[in-house]
Amino acid sequence: FVLGALCLFGSFKIVSSLKEDLKSALVFSSVVAVFVLVLGAIGIVLGLFLIGLFYFASRNVVDHGFSIGREEKPHIITFAIALTALSAIVGIIVVVAAAYLVTQSALMLASTFHVAESLIGLTLLSLGTTIPELSVSIAAIKKFQLNLAIGNIVGSIITNIGLILGLAAILSPRILNSDILFSLGALVVINAIIFALVHKESFGWQQGLILIGLYVFYLLSLGIFIVN
Repeated sequence: FVLGALCLFGSFKIVSSLKEDLKSALVFSSVVAVFVLVLGAIGIVLGLFLIGLFYFASRNVVDHGFSIGREEKPHIITFAIALTALSAIVGIIVVVAAAYLVTQSALMLASTFHVAESLIGLTLLSLGTTIPELSVSIAAIKKFQLNLAIGNIVGSIITNIGLILGLAAILSPRILNSDILFSLGALVVINAIIFALVHKESFGWQQGLILIGLYVFYLLSLGIFIVN
């Protein structure tokens, strides 16, 4: 959804290094999804394994970023840079607080309307937690920082599949219901389509409509699957 929304702001090209990072993130999330589908459950062992994968995957991305950064001139820490760092920390705190409020509101909605928590989590909650990510990416695009926007997407994929799912598996081992299994299968299919789109030289509004259409199709399919 985030990548699709960015495409609607104009055409752009992804540098080859970030394109490979994006492909790796897609493959990473697809392999984990298939693995969890086969198991049909999450547990402590799986959680530790996923966190280990997250560590190695993120370290590879970070090392690549530092290798590029060493080629640039070092910056002297100034008041402006310190203020920017402080603003970033405050922003993170606000996002964490907002995420807590969104989660509590989603649980209240699920209880009030007697809707499965998994449905709220897969739709309303996931969309709500994606808005800050989308805001950051749009702000980066407006400042012509495409690499930052794409890096945000790559980091989000790796963190959600590795760290977040890993912690969830450790803290709350359980057998997965059919809603979650359906979403994991949809994730694999959608990742394959995005992987094919990434091979293109540039992204534009056509690719954006395809990606957003996939997201809408997923939501409709999930609703029909749950109802039936």
